[in-house]
Amino acid sequence: MYFNILSLLLKIFSNKYTYIFLFILTVIISSVIFVNKINSYEDKIEELEANIENLNITNSLLIKENIFHQDKIKILVAYSNSSYAIEQLNIIELSKENKNAINYISNDFYNYFTQLSN
Repeated sequence: MYFNILSLLLKIFSNKYTYIFLFILTVIISSVIFVNKINSYEDKIEELEANIENLNITNSLLIKENIFHQDKIKILVAYSNSSYAIEQLNIIELSKENKNAINYISNDFYNYFTQLSN
């Protein structure tokens, strides 16, 4: 029985068509594996491109938010400078009406920007 199996295997592997078939089968299997790898890389590339697009959108949003906060800081600095100017005006003798007008404008200015920050 073993002899029959060995003789059959010997006949199969002594034939040149067997080697041609094995070569073609190897090429086909390698091609299929290569195509699957390429498809998986293409999927990964698409995923990464979408991620890059989302990051670019997020980055531009954060840049705009940063600019907004910088502008808000400039306005608050300007307000604090105007508060100092008002204190200096209080040192100088002003009429009560002028002091109330300056105070009213200052409070409106402050209330407007505190509402913006909330």
